Amino acid sequence: MGVGVSIAVLAAALAFLALVFLNPALFWLARRFVRERPVRRGNGQPNVDLIVVARNAAGLIGDKIRNALALDYPRDKLGVIVYSDGSTDGTAAEAEALASARVRVIAAPEHRGKIAGLNAAAAASRADVLVFTDVDALLNADALALLLPALADPDVGGVCGRKVLRGRGGLLGIGQQAYNAFADVIKRQESRIGSVSASDGTLYAIRRSLFRPVPPGVTDDLYVHLNVIRQGRRFLYEPRAQAVLPPPSKSSGHEISRRRRIVAGSLHGLYLMRETLNPLRYGSVALSLILNKVLRRLLPVFAALVFGASWSLAGRSRTAAAFFALQALFYLAAVLPFVLPRRAAEGSRLAGLFSLPHFILIGLIGTLCGVADFLRGRRTVKWEPRG
Repeated sequence: MGVGVSIAVLAAALAFLALVFLNPALFWLARRFVRERPVRRGNGQPNVDLIVVARNAAGLIGDKIRNALALDYPRDKLGVIVYSDGSTDGTAAEAEALASARVRVIAAPEHRGKIAGLNAAAAASRADVLVFTDVDALLNADALALLLPALADPDVGGVCGRKVLRGRGGLLGIGQQAYNAFADVIKRQESRIGSVSASDGTLYAIRRSLFRPVPPGVTDDLYVHLNVIRQGRRFLYEPRAQAVLPPPSKSSGHEISRRRRIVAGSLHGLYLMRETLNPLRYGSVALSLILNKVLRRLLPVFAALVFGASWSLAGRSRTAAAFFALQALFYLAAVLPFVLPRRAAEGSRLAGLFSLPHFILIGLIGTLCGVADFLRGRRTVKWEPRG
């Protein structure tokens, strides 16, 4: 690689990375030039069905149902629909033991996947509002009281709550907490001027009239969210409505496979909903989708370009050599947990120094695999939940 080419590649790659990582700053600037869109919140309490799809969640589903029934919301306006996705560990029996006029259980005899469960549960509901939530997420008592008032505004079709991670989460804890905080900042800013570019399956509510069946092979929460946007409604973020759950991944391998599945599914969903990427029609939310759901998927490629270009320039420039050395140290710290025994990696006093680099690296690996799966047409229709 010639010097001129290396400099051009490095400059372009750094500009791309800056565009992605300075996302919150871009939205902060946008707030200074784009008027905040008001929301007409109401005091009404619509009929709600809280939907939970569970697969082999014995020991969790009982606590989830009790948590839902204890929410600060009128008893006669809150129902729970539990879909057991071919569970083999007694999940359906545990849920049916709590069945009542307020709790309906759909026990599928076969493992059909989460999306099939969401579609079946939504079809069984007659409530005004559907609230989707994960089986391992416990909602704060006031979660619905805070989540639903925005739906009084006819321009609002959906609202998502805030995911709060419980505990440190081992080696990946720092990275997962940082990623969660980064997403929180972006959603707050997006919601003020339009709609969020992503919801979170942990907790979100939509008008039942806006729900459309979700196709297989997509990331379900993003697809449902984009369907609301496509129908001309806003999708907001209410950070005060909180769902508390353990970190989603406890091992590097699980996080890679999880990120791979999410990236491939989200890109497939975006392809099916590609009209939402038109800024002339969907404004700021289209720009957010392009930035957060398309360009961010290219991070592995541009990170590799930065590394390669700075390496080729290291022998000609002290600045480039120092920059390359910093990257080398970063990737060395990121790789160490793969080499060290798990106990040593998590128990070391230096664990905090390589936890975040390690999380970023496995995120890049998972993202690259997910993009490759999307380009190859590989779809994940169902999977086994893991801890």
